[in-house]
Amino acid sequence: MPRPDLTVSRGGRVVMVLDTKYRDLAAKEIGDGILYQLSIYGVAFCPAEPAPPVPVVALYPGDASRAEETAVELCAPGRRPIPIYLRPVEWVEASRAVRSAGGRSRAVALAEGWIRAT
Repeated sequence: MPRPDLTVSRGGRVVMVLDTKYRDLAAKEIGDGILYQLSIYGVAFCPAEPAPPVPVVALYPGDASRAEETAVELCAPGRRPIPIYLRPVEWVEASRAVRSAGGRSRAVALAEGWIRAT
């Protein structure tokens, strides 16, 4: 089983896969390796029918106010389309929230935004 950076579970079932990237994916073309990796996560964590497919989200450092989220669908034969999202994250803001006194609530709010419904 592949090992993504993070998974979100509800009721003992994985409902979202998160993978962190350390370069701005909006700044240049996304490599085949990244799309392949995200696709593997989508297929590996795909539940049996009739449950909806598990979305895969790549979080990458970027200016969330300027960079737009990108969405693609993996269409594997015999399966429902698996959504894959490339989502910019303000790493500097997140780092400050985690390190500041009383910043936990801000860090939680940021993280909730990262895993918002897609």
